[in-house]
Amino acid sequence: MKSLIIFFVAILSSLGLRGQDLSSARQELDNALLQKEHFADIKRKKIANNRNEITPRLDLKEEYSINEKLYEQYRKFYLDSAIYYINRNISIGNTLNNGYYRDRSSIQLANLYSSKGNFLESQSLLDGVTITKQPNDLKALYYEFYSQFYEHYTTNNPSEHYAKQIEVYRDSLLQVLSPDSNKYKINLAQQLMYKKEYSKARELLEKMENSSTVKDPDYAMYVYLLGDIYMREDKQEEG
Repeated sequence: MKSLIIFFVAILSSLGLRGQDLSSARQELDNALLQKEHFADIKRKKIANNRNEITPRLDLKEEYSINEKLYEQYRKFYLDSAIYYINRNISIGNTLNNGYYRDRSSIQLANLYSSKGNFLESQSLLDGVTITKQPNDLKALYYEFYSQFYEHYTTNNPSEHYAKQIEVYRDSLLQVLSPDSNKYKINLAQQLMYKKEYSKARELLEKMENSSTVKDPDYAMYVYLLGDIYMREDKQEEG
């Protein structure tokens, strides 16, 4: 967490060079660093509470819901634990003969695998889901994670073909997301960046960043993308 916060402070400093008054945001990030152990304790207590809710007599649908919470809490920090709970949800989907549970969990597992670099297993899971007749929330998850699959893959295998695949699935994602949602706006900004329409992407992200605070879950993404845009614009000016 420390390295991430330092990175965002650096980005915020670069934004300050553009005349923006971000001292309060930097202070909030510093405070977050000081409170990192407090936040870690809160997360550990949440995980412990959720794990304690799982008992032998628990209804399978209730267990599925708790496993999803544990997956969300673990997925960015302890992939192996997230994989364990999602595999459990796949088993629950099979036991209940619930296609939605099974497909949702398979898509989530595919994302965990691609994050680990297990690309063959990830793609096999994604290709095993028939997405055309699924509800929009499952389509959104599928398109988002297939786009992320190619993001993870191109990190180790740079290719314009795979970079284009990221945008193919991002475009499909935008078709099923609500235009009012933050996820839609973030993905739209990334699409604009891919098209090198940096001013449009910057305008969109600056509006979102200015109407949020450091505590908002998407704030770090706004700042990261803005920093990326500013660096790309600077390179264009130098060129």
